[in-house]
Amino acid sequence: MNTVVNRKMILYVYYITGLSSITWAQPTLSLEEATTRVLAQNRQVLQARATVQIRKEEAAIARSRRWPVLSTAVQAGPILNQASATFPKGSFGEFGSSGPIPDRDTRIGIPRRIGGLSTSQFSLPLTRQLRIGLGIRSADLEIGRADEQVQATEQQVVAQVRVIYFQTVALEAARAAAASQVRVAEEVVRLARKGVAEETSLPAERAEAESRLSRARADAANLEKDIQDGHEQLNVLMGEPIEKHFQLASPLPSLEVRNLEDARARAASNRPEIREARLRLQQADLAIRSGRLEWIPDISLTLTHFGFLNFGNLAPNQFAIAGLSLTWEPWDWGRKNRAAQVARQRREQARLALAQAEAQAGLEVGRAWREWEKAQRDLDAARREAASGAESLRVARQRYEQQTALLRTVLEAQAAWESAGQREARAAAAVGAAWSDLQLAMGAQP
Repeated sequence: MNTVVNRKMILYVYYITGLSSITWAQPTLSLEEATTRVLAQNRQVLQARATVQIRKEEAAIARSRRWPVLSTAVQAGPILNQASATFPKGSFGEFGSSGPIPDRDTRIGIPRRIGGLSTSQFSLPLTRQLRIGLGIRSADLEIGRADEQVQATEQQVVAQVRVIYFQTVALEAARAAAASQVRVAEEVVRLARKGVAEETSLPAERAEAESRLSRARADAANLEKDIQDGHEQLNVLMGEPIEKHFQLASPLPSLEVRNLEDARARAASNRPEIREARLRLQQADLAIRSGRLEWIPDISLTLTHFGFLNFGNLAPNQFAIAGLSLTWEPWDWGRKNRAAQVARQRREQARLALAQAEAQAGLEVGRAWREWEKAQRDLDAARREAASGAESLRVARQRYEQQTALLRTVLEAQAAWESAGQREARAAAAVGAAWSDLQLAMGAQP
């Protein structure tokens, strides 16, 4: 409550003093905090994590197949056909006092009426436990693959955040340079107009100076647009409201590796796609072993119960049987052999995919490492060039004011300085992007 009152008092003071623009301090967003928000709120990451939960439930389903199965089926309805049974004469024996029972062939039928049939079975798989175990291991590997896909998604999204973050930081740093370029352009226009009035400069030079001022103002406005775009992209990736504003302040971190060999070694152990390819190879091995078990008959411990409702006395109302059940297909027309061949081919594919993933990771790390070195060299050269251009422009302006140089010299120095400043801003953004790409290529943890 006190905070609300104090804010209202501040607003009142600004109002009575005639100040029309009020800017509240924006919260500071470090790179670490941006990464934390992305991992907690990014929609792509959350979708990938949901896949892990699905794989865990599927693994639980696979484990449930180890336990006994109890199934029941019930059917009721009118008896469509008139069932009957014939008992031959004397089928129950012959006696001296009564003669044969029955004394003649006797036919007994079941009238058409509503009846029912129930079947219940308790079955515990025995030999199938081996294949079930392999299926459980394959389901656990699916969980591992889903985890690796989550890691890959997190690394890719965090890499996007890092690139946008450092590009926006570079743009915000270039904001001061853009404002300085506008001020210098305004000063050059003033000198050009003065020179035209004093007939020491040409009208064409004044027009060129004024066009450079318009270009500098347009570049400054476009820079603000790019900064706004960067903030909005960050908000979308972090799952924040798109209109939220932050103050970016994190410097570029240093690399944790010393050379290209260390970077490639780290990629070989950290890249999620490499670890996922290894899991695929393990799954292919399990598929081959599971295919071999197809030749073993399925033996189960079973207890089966049959029940009859309203069938009369012609048949027993119920009976049950317990024992072992065997299911086997000794002749399959070569299907199992072909399935085994397919499993071996898939294992070979998985092996090649693993080798390709390792080679691709090494290639990407090498390219990213060289791009990082190039970006650093370009930034150092751009900074030196910008400093040299600023000094040349200062000297040209001083000589022009001392009437020892033409305005054309000032305009050329101004153009060179502005170009150098733009190259410096691009080089700074390129360094951040190269650092982020190298982190992604190495599989660095977010």
